[in-house]
Amino acid sequence: MEIELARDREREGIPELQVLTQQSQKKLEVLTQQSEKLSILKEKHEERIQKLEEKATNLTNFYAVFQGVILTAVSQGSSLKCKHWFIPFFLSLLASIINFIALVHTIIKYLRTREQLERNISNQEELRRQILLLRNGGTDVGRNQELTFDRIKALRRQVYFICTLGFFVIFGILVLTGWRIILCNHNKEIESC
Repeated sequence: MEIELARDREREGIPELQVLTQQSQKKLEVLTQQSEKLSILKEKHEERIQKLEEKATNLTNFYAVFQGVILTAVSQGSSLKCKHWFIPFFLSLLASIINFIALVHTIIKYLRTREQLERNISNQEELRRQILLLRNGGTDVGRNQELTFDRIKALRRQVYFICTLGFFVIFGILVLTGWRIILCNHNKEIESC
């Protein structure tokens, strides 16, 4: 942490402060401890985000593979007739509902964790600014970057995930309606031969 702060001071062109007052020293220690805690929290948030991304990808892949297995079984000369269209339909519907709920739950966790991470980064930057301010003897060092929580970025992320879920639902509807078409048209072709 000290090394990062020293680098920040060098980038900002801030000379080393000779002596800090006792009160400033205590405040500096408190701010440094808070910054270290935020660093640990940041790492945990980043790990959780990575795990949630992997979980969402795995859920989506599992769903697609499961639907493919059912489609392959039905289309490879199955003994199912048109009147049995509901069997693959309900298997597919059950998989769709379970995966959709799990995916929505994972996405909500992801969005919340991502928002917490961005707020954490913003708070950590503010703490670093305050630490530099104290070490600079009270002279404002300014801000190189404005790292505040960006509501527009969060809104874009939410819209992206809503669109993704929309495509998931459309895929599910196409698969569900496809079972009847595949079974009934496949059997009509066999009867006409």
